[in-house]
Amino acid sequence: MTAREPVTVVLLGEPVPFARMRIARHSGAHFVPAQQRNAAALLKLAAGQAMQEAGAAIFDEPLSLELLAEFSVPASWSRKRRNLAALGEIRPGKRPDIDNLYKLAADAFSGVVYRDDALIVDCRMRKIYGVQPKLVVTVQPVISSTKKCRQIRPGELPLVVAA
Repeated sequence: MTAREPVTVVLLGEPVPFARMRIARHSGAHFVPAQQRNAAALLKLAAGQAMQEAGAAIFDEPLSLELLAEFSVPASWSRKRRNLAALGEIRPGKRPDIDNLYKLAADAFSGVVYRDDALIVDCRMRKIYGVQPKLVVTVQPVISSTKKCRQIRPGELPLVVAA
């Protein structure tokens, strides 16, 4: 089996997190905030284009996902602090939470890049400051180890070491 090429999706603009459903005050109807709905639709569209350009079929195997959320440096910061942020010495320890950024991307890619987001078994997520705010998501198959584990035969108990 040959390894498939990774698929990378870039969405320009400030990263938008996944938000829980809201309830309208007057009608009591449940709805998804417009900003999240639009960001998910853009991610799904960009993912479809990336898959089409790569000529790739939907992944249906264990996957690794790498997410990079790049935020703009606040204009109110001093020049020194802005430079430190651009160099990566200051990281954005602010909202949105990185797990909510992951949830939005994972849900948007489901059915477009991979069959189901349950296939993601390895993940790396980072938030940084940069010149152009964007969300970059790379999905690739997990490379299996060539080292084989010893098979446990039926009725045989595995060796357990007590701590």
